[in-house]
Amino acid sequence: MSVSKRRRYDAEFKRNAICLAEEPGRNARSVEQSLGIPDGMISKWSRQLAKNGALAFPGNGIEALTDDQKRIRELEKKLRDVEMDREILKSFFHTLKTRLIYHKKYRSTEELQKDLYWYIEIYYNRIRKHSANNWLTPDEKERKYYELEDVA
Repeated sequence: MSVSKRRRYDAEFKRNAICLAEEPGRNARSVEQSLGIPDGMISKWSRQLAKNGALAFPGNGIEALTDDQKRIRELEKKLRDVEMDREILKSFFHTLKTRLIYHKKYRSTEELQKDLYWYIEIYYNRIRKHSANNWLTPDEKERKYYELEDVA
């Protein structure tokens, strides 16, 4: 038993087949038989062309989208990215407030700035163990990285 390979037809072929079927004295079935196209394909292509017009038959799994639809997809992706950034910032600032701000009364802006600098630059970026680093501090992770790089 042989397995027939699925044939692919480009947009120009589909449009020409539809034009042939619309000529006087011809019908879709006779054009399908003469071109070796499976039954019903020209009717299907005609419906797609009527529905999508110039956007019909984009090819190779590419979805036919208008410029407005493409712009909407692009903006939806940007919105998801911004929402993710917002959640990360919310988590960071919650941690910052609960571990630093709520435990001390600051007498000046300079005092707060020094503590914030210490917390972010010293503790958070160098000392604190991060789950993304397999519970290593950033310094330990960096040391391990360069040790492995030297071996390779």
